[in-house]
Amino acid sequence: MLQIMKRKAEYKQMSFDTAIRNPERYLGILRCIKEYEGKILNDENLLIIVSNLYINKEVNSKEIIIDENSTIFNISDRVKKVNSSRKADGGYPKGYPARFWTYVRTLSELGFIYAQYNEKLEFSEIANELLNGNIDEQEAFLIQMIRTNRKSPYRNVLNDFNFFIFIIEILIELKKASKKMSYNEFVLSTFWENDDKEEFLRTIDKEKNNLKNNLKTYEYIKNNFSKVNIEQTVMKDYPDVVLRLLRITGLITITSHISTIYLEINENLVDFYRELKNYYSEFKILGEEKKDKKAYFYKIGSLENSVINIIKKYRRKEFTQIDNYNKLIKNIVEKYKLDEKYIINHLKKIDSAKIKEIPAFKGIQPSIKFEFYISIFIYLVLGEKYNIRPNYKMDSNGIPISHAPGNKGDIEVYTEKIYWILEVSLMRNRMQQYNNETTNLIRHLNSKEDFKENYLSFVAPYVHEDTQRLFDALIITLKIQENMRKVNARAYNLDEFIKIVKEKDIFKDMKNYSKEKINELKEKI
Repeated sequence: MLQIMKRKAEYKQMSFDTAIRNPERYLGILRCIKEYEGKILNDENLLIIVSNLYINKEVNSKEIIIDENSTIFNISDRVKKVNSSRKADGGYPKGYPARFWTYVRTLSELGFIYAQYNEKLEFSEIANELLNGNIDEQEAFLIQMIRTNRKSPYRNVLNDFNFFIFIIEILIELKKASKKMSYNEFVLSTFWENDDKEEFLRTIDKEKNNLKNNLKTYEYIKNNFSKVNIEQTVMKDYPDVVLRLLRITGLITITSHISTIYLEINENLVDFYRELKNYYSEFKILGEEKKDKKAYFYKIGSLENSVINIIKKYRRKEFTQIDNYNKLIKNIVEKYKLDEKYIINHLKKIDSAKIKEIPAFKGIQPSIKFEFYISIFIYLVLGEKYNIRPNYKMDSNGIPISHAPGNKGDIEVYTEKIYWILEVSLMRNRMQQYNNETTNLIRHLNSKEDFKENYLSFVAPYVHEDTQRLFDALIITLKIQENMRKVNARAYNLDEFIKIVKEKDIFKDMKNYSKEKINELKEKI
């Protein structure tokens, strides 16, 4: 039998798999493959699993059209064909098995799952806590980043240190000196061979002229490091994915000036990071664990009750001053010179890769960006007389990190008289919109006794007719309940919402719409 010789380890640029650039997609993938836990990852089961990922639209292809009649079995031949050219990778044979590996490699490397070809699929404790809702993506990724190591069973490299702690400690030091890290300096950090932060700080201070633009930075890297890829890979592909994974932890905030991107530490979470880092100060990936994937999985996938207690202690506290939210939005509007035209244009093209974006906003997931832009739009039109409270998790600059917690609406708007809650969604699929978003609305319905008027809105690019029917039925249900009669509601597609907020009284519109639905029912009865 031909023995495959493992390549000699080298110092390499920090990287993660680029197949899934947006790390928030990993939660959907975990949910989708959870039902196959304990199954052997052989060709037969992998075809079912990969097909199911397409059915649930966690992954997609222009050549695989998914509709209400699609099933795992009637798309499996197309799944085979579309992925037939995929080369063998990670111990998986070519085709759809290797494609599966591209979807789960980073999840494996971060200790969420154990997924080796022809072995049982296993979920770690931290993955299960994430799926059960006991911790969120930000907390889960932060813990795993603190525990990872450049050298592992998944990386044949000589770099043997924790890159995440290295970069965070540098950002903390820069903050003390009232400095930021430029994107090109960040690219340089991905090539660093050890965790000597003092050496790195001296280097970026000394080599400022060589890190001014992409071309100079790439030339500097080529001249000073071995194993350097093409410019696109070095300057864009690899660092972009690493940065996205770092951002999901919430510890890194992005700012920009003209076209230059800067990294800063999110001061809101520094104490949380320090306590977790201190707890894991003795945590080390040992020699055998850097080689054996099963040993690595059991080491990095555990989650102690002590850590859960730390998480609960540092759960993001809500702002208690109602003007804090408006102040953060106002700062963003002024800093980036945002106006209604910009926001409306970007709301309507939220999924477009072609639209020109402010660099600081590029890494925000579209669904969260939709909430972000709706909040800014409301602020721009209604002004400071309304308190606007978006409930997405945000950094110290007010830039979104992740979605609102499950027990809250997306956006709250209120005065002494009015309380308005908005649920916003990019979902266009009938079943997703009907099952996910409308149940959220019902769960968040609580008539606020402190306010004279209560309002409820659902906003999406397109509101499916079944969602509209359910929403209309919900209005009638509200009016029947004595304690909910002062709630007025309406579902809006995005164009309707923009037009009515800009040109009419949105609250009067919801009142009139609710009244019309009640009158229609009376007439029919």
